[in-house]
Amino acid sequence: MEELVLYSVPVVGLIMGLVEVAKRSLHLDARWAPLLALALGVVFGVLGKLDQPDTFTWVQSVVLGVLTGLGASGAYSGARAVSGY
Repeated sequence: MEELVLYSVPVVGLIMGLVEVAKRSLHLDARWAPLLALALGVVFGVLGKLDQPDTFTWVQSVVLGVLTGLGASGAYSGARAVSGY
């Protein structure tokens, strides 16, 4: 189970960065940012399953992706609220 946590921690930062790039370069409306973060989380969760097929199940991969995406959108919202940006 430690692999799940170790995998998702850097992915949260990556998702935050990708969402920010989409907002700035693709002019993504801010209201769609959490949905994009959630979708990217699921994609990275599935990619983690493909990378290590014997480590965790498909259900765990999708749940990990959902939690990672939600974590990224929450971290982004929290950082935005603190910075006042």
